[in-house]
Amino acid sequence: MPSLWSPSASRFFSSSYRLDAEPTKWIASGGDTYTIEPAEREQRGTTVVVHLKEDASEFANTWRIKQIIKKHSDFVDVPILMGEERLNQEQALWRRSPREVEQAQYASFYKQLTMDMDDPLQTIHLSTDAPIDLHAVLFVPARRERGLIERRVEGKIKLYSRKVLIQEEHKELLPAHFRFMEGVVDSEDITLNVSRESVQNNPLIQRIRKTLTSRVMRELNDLAEKQPDTYATFWQEFGPFLKEGVATDYESRSDLLKLLRFQSTNNPEAWTTLADYKTVCTKASKKSIISLAPKSPRCATARTSNHCTRAPR
Repeated sequence: MPSLWSPSASRFFSSSYRLDAEPTKWIASGGDTYTIEPAEREQRGTTVVVHLKEDASEFANTWRIKQIIKKHSDFVDVPILMGEERLNQEQALWRRSPREVEQAQYASFYKQLTMDMDDPLQTIHLSTDAPIDLHAVLFVPARRERGLIERRVEGKIKLYSRKVLIQEEHKELLPAHFRFMEGVVDSEDITLNVSRESVQNNPLIQRIRKTLTSRVMRELNDLAEKQPDTYATFWQEFGPFLKEGVATDYESRSDLLKLLRFQSTNNPEAWTTLADYKTVCTKASKKSIISLAPKSPRCATARTSNHCTRAPR
């Protein structure tokens, strides 16, 4: 945060846990250079002295300090105290084992994260340390339009490193057709610059994206197979996103096709898959497939009664 610093140098005094290490003083003024020199300090630890510019005095305000800590360092392991008041939480939910977290805790965290009043439709908790260190909790919202203050249709994935927030919204962690997802992603393998505003290791982000995408795809397939009614609710809210993915993401097209659902003129209230569509038509000895895009199944029935269902163009 160089723009907040006063031209007078800020100082960091540090004493290592090693008994034979000398105390060190790190001095910088917010520019491109700094100096390191011996210091005097009796106890182990670090003292940071920062001089703010006059127009940055708000960052010395108690409320502002609490707000910054809540946003960026709410889940770090070390207690952050102001007087005797602890400002950060004890443990990040996404760092806990999925077996230790109850559904009510997921729902509470989701509402805190998104300001949505409804419980999430689906929760995905991923925790692994190989081949990459990755901890994530992702949510499928109950509705496409959501939010208590701001009505929106796209979610946000917050990116953490070692439980410290580095990006409020990272759009590259999931493909565009999954942009309705909400959640947090944390990895100790991510390297940062000093300002924490950008991630330097792009290949790592691609590996994280691949892992998360595969897991979301698997969870949606499981939901469709084991809870078809819940998946039908999901499809009616977020189906257009998956259709977009079929059209724009060639690599994921075959996987996304399995998730598509369509209404049938035989049973307008139900949803059918392309695989089921093919099976029904095969049994009915249909040699051709007619694709319609009417406003409703009733319109399709009125226009044709000789075909078992309708498929996309």
